[in-house]
Amino acid sequence: MLLESLGLKDLVFRTHKAASLSDPRDDIRDTLQALPKLLQAILTRPMVRKTPREVLAIPKHLTEYFGYGIYVGRT
Repeated sequence: MLLESLGLKDLVFRTHKAASLSDPRDDIRDTLQALPKLLQAILTRPMVRKTPREVLAIPKHLTEYFGYGIYVGRT
């Protein structure tokens, strides 16, 4: 383990998954507010048409890896 290789002993750690990245109601509101500008950009700018395809290519299960850890040790 990396922390042991740095000379830390008596390691204690806890990892926690993120329950949610944001409030779904905020996501819906923000999406509806941005939709007119997004549609205009998609229709008028070819480069923007490429972006949604790239975003949708992000693995759906990616958020399973979001979280944080608390690591404690002594030297």
